Parts: sequence; C-alpha cells; structure tokens
Amino acid sequence: MTTSSPQLPLSIELRSDASYENYIWEENAELRHCLNKLEQSSEECCVYLWGGKCSGKTHLLQAITQRSGAQNKLATYIPLRQYRELDPTVFEGLEWLDVVLLDDLDAISGHREWEEALFHLYNRIKNTRKLLFISAANRPAQVNLLLPDLVSRFNAGLLMRINPLTDASKSKVLAMLASRKGMVLTIEVANFLINRYPRDMASLSAFLDVLDRASLIAQRKLTIPFVREVLKQ
Repeated sequence: MTTSSPQLPLSIELRSDASYENYIWEENAELRHCLNKLEQSSEECCVYLWGGKCSGKTHLLQAITQRSGAQNKLATYIPLRQYRELDPTVFEGLEWLDVVLLDDLDAISGHREWEEALFHLYNRIKNTRKLLFISAANRPAQVNLLLPDLVSRFNAGLLMRINPLTDASKSKVLAMLASRKGMVLTIEVANFLINRYPRDMASLSAFLDVLDRASLIAQRKLTIPFVREVLKQ
C-alpha cells in the first residue's frame, strides 16, 4: 500500500483524482512509455521530471505514488514546497522504500541543509537500488542549486520533460473535471472559456468551481451565453 515515511510530521493527502487513468498523455506519449518501462525493470535510480507551471507535475507524481501502492510497493510523496513545515531529517530512512517522490525541487534550492540531505538521500537510494522521482520547473542546471554534485547526480539520471497541454487537451481536462462535479461542459463551451480566461489549468479549474456554484444557484446549464454572463460578474 501507499505509505508516508514515519518521520513525516504533517498529514499529506494525495488527491483522489490524481491517477494514471485520468492523466492527459497526448503531449507526453514518450514519457508514458518510459514510465511503463521503469515499472518492469530499470538500472535508473533517479528520474528527474521537469516542466513549467501547471504542466501536471504534481498530478503525475501523485499518480505514480498511488499506482505504486496499488502494485504493493512502498512509496512516499513529499511536497518540498512545504519544507517550512518539515525538517531535512524527513529524508532519513527513505532509501528502504521502493519509490520516493519529491515534488518541487525549486522550493529548497539555495537551502544548503536541505540540499545536503537530498544529496545523501540520492546516494543511499542508489546503493539500495530503489527509485527516486524529482520534479522541478527546469533542468537541474537551471534550478540554482548550491551543490554542483547534486546537479551532476540529477544530470546522470533520466531527465524527462513534461510537455505543456495544448488548448485541445485543456478542453478535455475541463470537460472531465466538470463531469466529476455532475456538470456537462461541452468541448465548444470549454474552448470558449479557454479563449477568454487565463489559460493555465489552475485558473481554469478554479473558475470551473465558480461556474459550478453559479449554475446551481441559477439552475442553468453551462452554455456559452451563461458562461459569458458569469465572466462579466
């Protein structure tokens, strides 16, 4: 089953909707192929996933965490953006888990104590032949890490870019999210929304919540005229 490390001093809830099945792979078919191969066998000890804001890094890492648990592997997911609530000792003992997933490397760049702890974790995981996933916004050399040896370790592993979603894929995601809320969002209406609202998925998903509440109050379907009205409010 999926587990958190026993040292973790806060409760980290994985999103129930973060799964392989609902991840949009159209722009990342090669990445999916590589991840599927890793599940079978691999000499890699570190997989470094990088992509811009709202490219789906967190969704993917949480999906891998839950998929690992379903395969009876011990896995832990740690969002490094919450490092202020944690301590570098959180990395102790993780090398005995099957899969360790660390999200948002950028958050601890420039913090020597954290970088040194991660460097030692990397080496221990390599020795135990387990698997480490790291996510970041950029390639290792562009994350402004203090430790050159840590950069070289990441560069020696498998580096994979998470390509951003196209507008067509964003429309599919919005329609899927709306369906989970019990709403019907046609591709036509989704395209209308994408062309008139900030295009990042975080903003679009947040506005979908606004539409959900507005449609319940007004008892109206998500049509283009209705979305236009809500956008003007």
